[in-house]
Amino acid sequence: MHRIETVPFPISSFIQGLNCGPTLDEREASMMDYCHKLGQVYAGFIDDKFVCCWGLIPGSFISNQAYLWMWSQGPIAQQFTFIRRSQIQVKEMLKRYPTIIGHCKRRAVLSQRWLKWLGAEFESTSTGDILSFTIRGDA
Repeated sequence: MHRIETVPFPISSFIQGLNCGPTLDEREASMMDYCHKLGQVYAGFIDDKFVCCWGLIPGSFISNQAYLWMWSQGPIAQQFTFIRRSQIQVKEMLKRYPTIIGHCKRRAVLSQRWLKWLGAEFESTSTGDILSFTIRGDA
């Protein structure tokens, strides 16, 4: 069974309450709660096990662009299911925000592959350890 649910605020308490493995450190908890204040947050479950959470942070109240973030506690099992569900979610997100932007660590090759399956285009001008990406609704 696969499900996605809206996460109640604060997200750090939600994740800690799942007792699903590693806990958030203080920095991660603070950052995720801040992101949650700015936008909607979702949690994904496969076979009733927490897999990841993600959210969008709009640039402003009237913005047509949002910043996508995601957190998981490690590699995600059942990748085909995860990718398919992600594609459906991104399609819905693009109805509200025609442009989705974000960042990915350069060494996170699996994350880059997942983002490419979602339609992400990476900026060739990205330098250092961080790559910038854009997902467009017209893609």
